[in-house]
Amino acid sequence: MKRYQTYRKLMTDRRHWQKTFAVISCKIIREKHELKGEFNVLLNNLGDPALRRLVQQRDWRLVFTGGTFHSLPANVTNCPELKGRLFELAPSAAGVIQIANLVVYGQLFGIAFFNHMEDLYADSPQNLCLRRICNHYGTPLFEDASSIQFILDRWKGGLPAPRTRDRFPTREVAAYYGSGRTEDEVLYRQDLTHGSRRDRSRETIAIVSHDEQKVRMLNFCLEHISRILSFRRVVSTGTTGSFLAEQYRIALEAFGTRLPQKEVQRWGWDRSREDAKAFLARKIQPMASGPKGGDVQISAKIIDGTCHRVLFFQDPGSAHPHQFDIRLMEKAVQDPETAALFASSARTARAFV
Repeated sequence: MKRYQTYRKLMTDRRHWQKTFAVISCKIIREKHELKGEFNVLLNNLGDPALRRLVQQRDWRLVFTGGTFHSLPANVTNCPELKGRLFELAPSAAGVIQIANLVVYGQLFGIAFFNHMEDLYADSPQNLCLRRICNHYGTPLFEDASSIQFILDRWKGGLPAPRTRDRFPTREVAAYYGSGRTEDEVLYRQDLTHGSRRDRSRETIAIVSHDEQKVRMLNFCLEHISRILSFRRVVSTGTTGSFLAEQYRIALEAFGTRLPQKEVQRWGWDRSREDAKAFLARKIQPMASGPKGGDVQISAKIIDGTCHRVLFFQDPGSAHPHQFDIRLMEKAVQDPETAALFASSARTARAFV
């Protein structure tokens, strides 16, 4: 629950937008004695009064993946200039996923990644995805101690930090978590039992599809329309979500009046107050398209406990330019704290709806 509260604060508090800098360090430089000189570059900078004043004067926030945060000494975490400006994200891959999502939303002006050539996980899916999404959105990513030291010295010398996109995603963030009756519930593994999972109204489901599988996805979703609309909310990557909402609208406008009132009430639809289009606009939330970070957005929701089932209709015969983002989603459901169920085929999906 703590990781969700911290992350939601970063996502929804406008004071953090475009004033946040992320710090990641690979485990090997924190723990391998002969490589600790690399990590000391981070500690020395955080102990530098000039950097602390810079952070305070420019009203910056610093976010750290879990392992990095817990390696910070007390003289850093208790420093008056940094008080209230240091945020702990999830550990390891989960924290990198959260940082990648902050990039998608334009929240970060830069990332310092204390990496090392001996790190066996340097080319892990989460790291490769982070590089891709930073390049896509133009967020500076500094990946070695020399580059990090160089840019920090320039900033301490008066060089302004780069600006991120000039949009403040108020609507997008509200849509990310839902609102009102459709606001996503926060559920982790300890919150759900086999029996409680029969109540779909508590859970958010993600539906994702490669272009080559759109027809199969649509046929499946129409076949199981009642069960899918019974979920608290449906999130999806951009094209898939828009396509699904339109096809569901056509189906409900054609057959909705024949449906029992008890059935539509279970979906959260009051036909006397809103039409099918308005209902589906609340129920189905398209995120960004996959290449623009939609898979990252859903992966981050899995990590923070606000997405609980994923139906991913994958095309095994085609390569995709954002393949690492897709693998990222698979990694997110493997986080031991999440309660996410993951299906990568229609046959598996039937067991999860």
